[in-house]
Amino acid sequence: MTRALICRPNGELEEIDLRTATPEEQALAIRDHRELELVVILIRSIRTVEEAARELE
Repeated sequence: MTRALICRPNGELEEIDLRTATPEEQALAIRDHRELELVVILIRSIRTVEEAARELE
């Protein structure tokens, strides 16, 4: 696997190529399948809350 996710200091998630990533990026990369699933669940939850908040406006 050469692709991974990384969370930048500003909170932005970015897909990176581990072959060209810096050592710091490689250390912070989310590569484990279970961890990636947790990230997906979290993003879906945030979107659901944002949609609910819009409906309340």
